[in-house]
Amino acid sequence: MIIYQEQQKTYFILILVFIIMAFFILASLFFPSFLGLKDLSNIGQIILGLAAAVDLVLFWCFRQLTILADDVSLNFGFGFMKKRFFWHNLKSAQAEDFDLKNYLGYGIRVGRDKSIAFAAQGGRGVRLKTIGKDYFFSCSNPEKLASLINEKIKS
Repeated sequence: MIIYQEQQKTYFILILVFIIMAFFILASLFFPSFLGLKDLSNIGQIILGLAAAVDLVLFWCFRQLTILADDVSLNFGFGFMKKRFFWHNLKSAQAEDFDLKNYLGYGIRVGRDKSIAFAAQGGRGVRLKTIGKDYFFSCSNPEKLASLINEKIKS
């Protein structure tokens, strides 16, 4: 049974970066003279095609952060880059502010404190202490989610 579910959209400006990159990559691939480039070799076309594909996959992945808590586990992540924790592997959870100085950006980031952040937006989120590492993920209602997580850990 699902006890908490949320999908948090990433800031539009961050998504716009992926779109602009895809535009320039595809323009370089199909219209190299438009950007002042000479015709590309077959290898160059393959490399740019792969770069465009990777950019579009990353765009799809990072468009939203998904959080799902059920009777068995807590899951959060972007696209296919997700983390899953069974309740018995968690120590505690607490609501706190996202520290941009610690993580130096959004997305999946390793902080200076060695924690791993899954941040779609600034604001508040949940710091999760596990048996191995600490994690932070942004969410819309961190106080409620941290309380639910701590209840599930104790039960």
